[in-house]
Amino acid sequence: MSQSNIAFRKIFIYSLRLIFIILLAFVLFIVLQMIRHPGQPPSFLGYQPYTVVSNSMKPTFETGDLVIVKMLEAKDITFMM
Repeated sequence: MSQSNIAFRKIFIYSLRLIFIILLAFVLFIVLQMIRHPGQPPSFLGYQPYTVVSNSMKPTFETGDLVIVKMLEAKDITFMM
């Protein structure tokens, strides 16, 4: 193998390891969230995933769609017509 192939392979392996460690940390964080707050969807940086269970939001969202929600204070919500 040439030097460039060896260097590329090392960079590739280290990148894969880094991605694996980040994903593992994220999964552990989500599991801890689920243990600490049972009955609620896990939250990441204030965002929570929810699944639309009825057609009440149609045509914007269909049944089964995944929506990501961030909780806000009532004073932060503005309506535009």
